[in-house]
Amino acid sequence: MPKSLSSLPSGRRQLLSPMEWQVLKACVRLGPGTSTSQIFREVQGNTLLDYRHVGVLLRRLADRRYMAVAKQGPRRLAWTPEVSAEKMIYENMREITRELVGDDHQLLATMRGVLDELEAEIADGSAGDSN
Repeated sequence: MPKSLSSLPSGRRQLLSPMEWQVLKACVRLGPGTSTSQIFREVQGNTLLDYRHVGVLLRRLADRRYMAVAKQGPRRLAWTPEVSAEKMIYENMREITRELVGDDHQLLATMRGVLDELEAEIADGSAGDSN
């Protein structure tokens, strides 16, 4: 698998929107061969997406090669993630970090410090608590 977004085919370089993330995460949780209606039910409680919008997002993800789609019967589509959850996070976080930091080494060091703080908070169970 490619190490960075810049080495991916151009169709996958664009960052995912929050709604695309919701749909893609649902499909990863549900596994290969998931129907549009199953994905819709999975995201229904978390978003205000309607069934048609979920279908649009799935097609967009397939166009960008995050998803594969196969026809199963005359009216059913089966969706399968083309990347693992870890790879999705890695690719998008690397691109976001590159956009935020650019070539600023000091800013990168600051981000490392923030990540170290978050890691410590998660380790001691205080993540999400306000200081």
